[in-house]
Amino acid sequence: MNLGLKDAAYLIELLSSDTKEFASPRALRDYERTRKLDAQKHIAMMQGLKELFEGANPLKKLIRGVGLSLVDNLGPIKHLFAKEAIGK
Repeated sequence: MNLGLKDAAYLIELLSSDTKEFASPRALRDYERTRKLDAQKHIAMMQGLKELFEGANPLKKLIRGVGLSLVDNLGPIKHLFAKEAIGK
């Protein structure tokens, strides 16, 4: 859902810009390129998390535990993850 909201926000920004003509091939390519990169990043991150949290492998459990503990106890990292999660 956050990707969809970011898509809409960027499209609004593009439409309100005086420098680009709406629906010009260049403006649409810029939109597609910008949003595709963000979507690919989020998809890769979610796939990595899915694989990390799948199964009962003891090494994965250790990595999960240490990673979650670090994120929970380190405010700046926790804030970074929260910002990314809400799409900022």
